[in-house]
Amino acid sequence: MGKLKNEFDIIEITKKQAKELIDKYHYLGNKGFRSKISFGLFHKESKEIVGVAVYHNVSAPETVVGAFGLQRNEQDGILELGRLVMKPEYNGGNYTSFLVANSIKLLRKKCNVRALIAYATSDRHVGYIYQATNFKYYGLTAPKKDFWVDGKIQERGSTKGKKGIWVNRPRKHRYVLIFDKTLKIRWEEQPYPKEQPSNLKCYGCDGKGFVISRGGKYNCPICQGNMNKIDEQNDKNEAVLIKGFDEALMQIIETENKEKVAVYDNEKCIEILMQNGLSLEEAKEYFDYNIKNIRLNKNEPRFIHTI
Repeated sequence: MGKLKNEFDIIEITKKQAKELIDKYHYLGNKGFRSKISFGLFHKESKEIVGVAVYHNVSAPETVVGAFGLQRNEQDGILELGRLVMKPEYNGGNYTSFLVANSIKLLRKKCNVRALIAYATSDRHVGYIYQATNFKYYGLTAPKKDFWVDGKIQERGSTKGKKGIWVNRPRKHRYVLIFDKTLKIRWEEQPYPKEQPSNLKCYGCDGKGFVISRGGKYNCPICQGNMNKIDEQNDKNEAVLIKGFDEALMQIIETENKEKVAVYDNEKCIEILMQNGLSLEEAKEYFDYNIKNIRLNKNEPRFIHTI
């Protein structure tokens, strides 16, 4: 960490500055976000901003009621780490944990911080950064469902009479860092999760590709959106391609069994995952468990090292 202190500064930035990096590199893209105080990780020599951490008041006061028994008028100082993103080339190498640890120190100088809550969406990662920065782990959030209409989540409003589908929402890993020792957390602390992220698990159709809801048959919106969803094989013995990884496709070959097989660049696949917001470690894990180890009846894609 000492070397990083010589190379980088952490400076408070505006929400607009944070948004520029978040829109480009965070997996939620340009979806709106809350901000109380934001910090940027800047390279001292080039003045380039390479990472962003955004803190805000809790999104759901009910969460704090459940966690600490604090009512709405008692929740001052309970904050969330709402957005955390790095430029892809700075994922890994302790840059993210350096930003988190030191931005928290600055945050505590700026305002009252009794506790911090952070979440890791379970179908993407398990929150290794929070583990590395001494957050304690308190299990998964409760199961919830979202109502999808025309392939999009209906954020608000009544669903009565609307044609759509209820889809299970990916649960989140809960992490908490407590500074106020008078706070007594009600959640049960659990060992850090080590299981790998798995986007192959569909929260809508359970692998069928469609959902039956309200008397209709709908294409599963989750499978349609997954960047690693495998194209269905057809009767023409076509190679199985992986959506979202066209840049990593090297060639399509024919095997001794006359099967057509797609050949992908191993390292390029990992690079593409990092461009979608995963750290180097997360991208490698995701690739190994959810892409490289795909098992099909035939025409399985192959992956080769080019470095």
